[in-house]
Amino acid sequence: MTVAETTKVPPVAFISYSHDSRQHKWWVAELGRNLRRKGVDVILDQWDADAGDDLAKFMERSVSSADRVLIICTETYVQKADEGKGGVGYEAMIVTGELVQDLGVKKFIPIIRQEPGKDRKPKFLSTRKHIDFSRDDEFDEKFDELVRTLHKAPKDPKPELGPNPFAEQDTSIRETVGEINPSPPLREGGHISDPSLSAYRSALDIATSGDRIRWRKLVQKAITVFPGKLNSWRANPDPPFPTSGQDLPKWAAGGLATVPDLFAIALAGVESGQDYFNNQIGVIEEILNPAGWERSGLVTLVHYPEFLGFVYQALIGGVALQTTQAHLAERLARIPIENLYDGESYPLMESTNIIGWPDSLNHTVTIAWKFLMDLPEIWPWLLEVFGTVEFYRAAVCAYYELLNIIEFLDAVNRDMDLSQLERIRLYVPVCFAVVPEAIQRRSARILDENRPFVRDLWVKTGSTLKKQQQWSDWQKLMLRWITEVYRGRAFAKIPHDRFVLGLQA
Repeated sequence: MTVAETTKVPPVAFISYSHDSRQHKWWVAELGRNLRRKGVDVILDQWDADAGDDLAKFMERSVSSADRVLIICTETYVQKADEGKGGVGYEAMIVTGELVQDLGVKKFIPIIRQEPGKDRKPKFLSTRKHIDFSRDDEFDEKFDELVRTLHKAPKDPKPELGPNPFAEQDTSIRETVGEINPSPPLREGGHISDPSLSAYRSALDIATSGDRIRWRKLVQKAITVFPGKLNSWRANPDPPFPTSGQDLPKWAAGGLATVPDLFAIALAGVESGQDYFNNQIGVIEEILNPAGWERSGLVTLVHYPEFLGFVYQALIGGVALQTTQAHLAERLARIPIENLYDGESYPLMESTNIIGWPDSLNHTVTIAWKFLMDLPEIWPWLLEVFGTVEFYRAAVCAYYELLNIIEFLDAVNRDMDLSQLERIRLYVPVCFAVVPEAIQRRSARILDENRPFVRDLWVKTGSTLKKQQQWSDWQKLMLRWITEVYRGRAFAKIPHDRFVLGLQA
């Protein structure tokens, strides 16, 4: 972005903070006054909320209408936000809702105001880049950074992109995801010729034969080779790291060339149905923590292993459902994943970067879901595993529908009031409701083939009568999520509703 692209209309910034002390309240007001002097239209409760105003609605309007939201992260604010206490807790839920809806990934700016050396942020903002105002002697420097951020006037603007010096040597520009990893040649009879397909077939033969020694060596080799390939790709990516967000899927697809053999072997193990070989959940730890991976730099690049984890869990879950091994999918959903920022561990299905919002795809669930649905275009060998593109998509949808049911049952176990729609955050994306009806019907059949296991989960959770009402509230939550994420697109039914109603019978 160049200086010429700075804002002409004054940016609007809402300041969200906790009333820790009179001194802190004064500091926040002084920050707001300084910003207004620099052409930033600040929304602050001290100025814009009168006695008698509905503070909850004021916060909702402010978060929604502001171009940027400045979140003053004191120790008290972080604690209240994470625990959902008071106005800060309610505000945090509004902010989280906007993040989940993909409304402006850069909208929320954490402002650190703690003891020097600390940079705690609320969990829902743990991956966001912050500005550290902890040291008063650095205020002017940090304030300048904040003002430039709000006005989109970087101190060191990105240089203009020059022409390709090698354009005459190679005039073929790859413009589609499919061209990054072109479809492998077809053998006579239409069968795919692909090294990953060979790896899958070899692994399936070994697993079905029960040869544990050969299997262990095969898996160990794939795991050992993978980090080197990934680090080499990072150093010299093909295609290069993009200059715009719309090119992220092409770039991300290029990195998949480092893992197809490992993924193919794991999928073969699950498909075998053999107890020793189908336990491929632990492989995700290797994928998320590759040896030698540098954990500094741009979030989009640093979190690329989480993108690989996103693809891996969807494929493993899809095969598990297709082969009536829903118990494997549930175990996968509950595996603890360590958060890189706060060191805490959360179930995979509550790890947003992995379950549906990978940072390498702009932390945008709609982009990630489309990438997932179109994956066979990049990896045609997946059709050997799933049969057809339609069966592949249905299997992945069935997996996410199962995750949705598990999330619902967890909410019931926690005795959450599901009628409070504005206070509930869905971790598992509900994108499976936007696929064509034929895919929905097929996913329903796959889910129904796993009915015994799902019914056992259902029976263990609460009374049937109570769950009927709670499921009705859960449906409203899902429809609200769909309408918000897909910008007003409404759906008359939830794909797995009939299946769930059958569980209640």
